Amino acid sequence: ERITKMDFNGFIKDFCTQVQKRLGENYLVTVENIRKGREPGDYALCVRNAAGEGKALAYFSVEEAYSDHQRGLSIEPALDKLLEKTRCASRFLKETESGRMSSGWKGVKDCVYPMMIWPERNRELLSMLPHRQFLDLSVGYIIRRTYPGVGTIAVKITKDLQKLLGITEEELYQQALKNLKEDHYQIRNMAEIIRENFTEEEAEKFADDDSLLVLTNEEKWYGAAGVLLGKDFFQRTLGRRSYYVIPSSIHELMFAPADTIWEEEEVNWMLRQVNREQLSEEEWLNDHVYIYNGWTGEIENMN
Repeated sequence: ERITKMDFNGFIKDFCTQVQKRLGENYLVTVENIRKGREPGDYALCVRNAAGEGKALAYFSVEEAYSDHQRGLSIEPALDKLLEKTRCASRFLKETESGRMSSGWKGVKDCVYPMMIWPERNRELLSMLPHRQFLDLSVGYIIRRTYPGVGTIAVKITKDLQKLLGITEEELYQQALKNLKEDHYQIRNMAEIIRENFTEEEAEKFADDDSLLVLTNEEKWYGAAGVLLGKDFFQRTLGRRSYYVIPSSIHELMFAPADTIWEEEEVNWMLRQVNREQLSEEEWLNDHVYIYNGWTGEIENMN
C-alpha cells in the first residue's frame, strides 16, 4: 500500500489522532513541545488518564515514527510500542498508588532511586513527598522499572506510598543511594557524545571544545542524582581539577573547568537561557551553578 507522505505538523496530528482512537476514551493524548524547539525530537505525545488528576502515564518521542514515515515505512510498530508502554505504565501506576506491589517493600526496593528537585519551584510537590535537603536542592525518590521493548517507567514515591510500604525516609535514602551507586553512572566528554548523536557537519561545531563533561546514568533518567555519588567517585573521575557544576536538567549534570575563561555569572546566564529556551519547566533543576572542589572532592554551593 502506497503511503502518502506528510510534513511533520501533519504527521504528528495524524499520529496523535490514531493513538487516541486506539486507546479509547479512558485516555487523553496530547502533543507536547518538551524541548521548546521546532525539530521532530523536540516533540512528544503525552498520554494521561482522562479521569482523575490528569497525571501523565507516558511520554513517547515521535522522532523515530516520523523517520519511518519519511522513508515510506509503516508506523504500526511505533503505534504498538506506544500502546504497550501505556498499558505497562497504567498497570505500574495502579500497583504503586495502591501499594499492591508483589512482596511489598521487598519487591520494589531494588528499583528505588533518588531524584533531585528544585525546592523553590516545587513546594506543593514536596509537601506530598518524603524528601531531604542536599545543598540547596531536595532529594526525593522514584520507583523506576525498564520493560523490554517498551522503555523506562518511573513513579514518584509519595508519603502515602511510603506509609503503605512501611518504611522510613532514612531507609528510602539508604536504599536509593545503594542503587544509585550500581546505576552505571559515567562522566563523558560532551564532544564525544555529540559525535555519536549528530552528523559530522553538526559535530564539527563542537570540535574545539573538549573540556565540557556530562554526568548521567545508563538510562538517562533523573541522572542529576549523580550529584550524590560522593567524593570517592568524583576524585576518581575528575581528579584535582575544580569544575563548575551545571544543573543542566533533572536528567544530567554538566561540568566545565573552573580555570577557563568562563566566569560564574556567564555560566549562570547560559544555564537560564537553556532553561527558558530548550527545556520544559518539569526538567528545570536550578538556575545557578555549583562548584566541584578538586582538593576536597566535594560538590559545594558557590557561596
